Amino acid sequence: MEKRDRKESLLKTFEGQIFQSTLDYIVGLGLEIRENTKTPVLSPEEDIVEKMQDEQKVEENFQQEEKELSLTVDRTDFKIDLLFIGEVPADFVEGETNDLLSKMITALNLAPEKTETLLLNREDENSLALIQSKMKECSPHAMVTLGAYATNLLLDKKTKLSKVHGKEQKYIYEEKNYSFFPVFHPDYLNINPNMKRTAWNDLKLVLEFLSK
Repeated sequence: MEKRDRKESLLKTFEGQIFQSTLDYIVGLGLEIRENTKTPVLSPEEDIVEKMQDEQKVEENFQQEEKELSLTVDRTDFKIDLLFIGEVPADFVEGETNDLLSKMITALNLAPEKTETLLLNREDENSLALIQSKMKECSPHAMVTLGAYATNLLLDKKTKLSKVHGKEQKYIYEEKNYSFFPVFHPDYLNINPNMKRTAWNDLKLVLEFLSK
């Protein structure tokens, strides 16, 4: 019994030395040592109240979204079928049709007067205003955003194109719903030709939307 007590005492002393050495090392690094605080445990009543408050917030957010949606109207005054929006492609030449974007538009087999193209400059801070003006002017049935820049402008957030391409998105302007479909930019497709099939499949989804 006495031998066991001496062993435990020696172990405590050894551990104490290690602990003290560790503290000295931390202080030497200039780090601050803070007391550990435990997360307070809520009583059953407090837990129920907190859950009710969270559910209420979710419901309020849902009602707000429903309210905003109810204020919008679906458009029927289409002047054109498609409005293409994106940065100027590297191979684009005004008046020529050999660039990939022109080929993509031609492949859709839509009447030329039923499509419009708005090319943007990333350095222009008025890009969104230009898009809105063009939307109001030509009232497209749908829009195709080419690349992440144009897509993120309408989504009002940074999103990877790989997550949203080919999927219908909504943009509300002057209480009207505008549908748009993100597609990979021609420059990206020229660098990654294997993605052209994906882009074409996305454009076919746009055609399906127009035919409804």
